[in-house]
Amino acid sequence: MKTISFSLLLLLVAFVAHTQGTSIQVNPDGTHTIIHHNGNTAVQVNPDGSHSVIHYSGNTGVQVNPDGSHTTIHRTGNSSVVVNPNGTQTVIHHKGSTDTQVNPDGTHTTIFHGQPGKSGAPLKNKRKKTKAR
Repeated sequence: MKTISFSLLLLLVAFVAHTQGTSIQVNPDGTHTIIHHNGNTAVQVNPDGSHSVIHYSGNTGVQVNPDGSHTTIHRTGNSSVVVNPNGTQTVIHHKGSTDTQVNPDGTHTTIFHGQPGKSGAPLKNKRKKTKAR
């Protein structure tokens, strides 16, 4: 009986760990993109209502765009490099519950997460509390 209870507890913990919440992306033009995370996949609802699906496997992700093209995401530590379908690159800097995306044209996109680290990227740095002076 203890083995079954422990197994159910581990299953519950694993399920909760894979349900990751929602992120809001504020695009350079002021529009918003909503990203629903669930385990190793995410559904991105674009401002025009179209959808993209992102599949994660370890530190690599593949995004299937609405037009069928593919984007690859390579995560390393606190940053990610995104290779866009046209060959340009986007860099994402992860810090706490906010990511800053530097787009190929130099504009910036901000991504807010409900909880730190829920973008699927490994966040190893922890903010240190400092005393107010």
